[in-house]
Amino acid sequence: MDQIGDNNDDRNRLDEIALKEEIIGLDDREKNILQAAFFQRKNPGRSRTGNRD
Repeated sequence: MDQIGDNNDDRNRLDEIALKEEIIGLDDREKNILQAAFFQRKNPGRSRTGNRD
């Protein structure tokens, strides 16, 4: 059972490294779009100004 957890941990680390490398390669506009999309998911029901919709 421990081996399964270890494999998942290793896979998660590799995924995180790959994602970070891809984000580094984005231009500023693409990074801003990604950040805005992430922020909207983390704060549903709020507009960009922080007011409730």
